[in-house]
Amino acid sequence: MEEFGIIKEIQNGIATVTISRSDRCSSCKSACHRRNEEGKEFDIKTKDEIGVQIGDRVIVEFKPA
Repeated sequence: MEEFGIIKEIQNGIATVTISRSDRCSSCKSACHRRNEEGKEFDIKTKDEIGVQIGDRVIVEFKPA
């Protein structure tokens, strides 16, 4: 599943991405869904492989668990 996110922070090559939970999340089996059942937004950390900047809008792909 793909979701849009905003780069919140970059530190030592690791980007923190804030993702707004969509309606599709309710049927998803990815680990992020189980980690934050209540909130509409959640953060993930990922290796910055493309040189993002704070405020960039990115697409994040979640693989099924």
